[in-house]
Amino acid sequence: LGEFNGPGAIRANYPIPPQCKLSYFEVDIIDEGKNKLIEIGFCEKEFSLNSMPGFDHGSWGYHGNNGQLYCFPGRGNPYGPSFSTGDTIGCCLNFKNNTAFYTKNGINLGSYCQAF
Repeated sequence: LGEFNGPGAIRANYPIPPQCKLSYFEVDIIDEGKNKLIEIGFCEKEFSLNSMPGFDHGSWGYHGNNGQLYCFPGRGNPYGPSFSTGDTIGCCLNFKNNTAFYTKNGINLGSYCQAF
């Protein structure tokens, strides 16, 4: 088998239930990879696993290489610091006020656009 050079995504098997009002998870970056293209985000069920969050409709994501937040149609906006190997990135969806935020190593990076 050859080396895979395209983007890839991992998605949870079950959606976050809106009745929970607040949902938070963390990702430990154990290897930033050859191209340092790690993006952590959210997507709808129909999102292609051959894309990166924020590049396709129904998704948005925080990029590790430049600290930008991408919301479809794939344009980045300044958001937070870059991240790489050894960092822990947290993601929170707040269904009470329809906002989201990320954390880097336990520090809240602030809410961003009402994305859902």
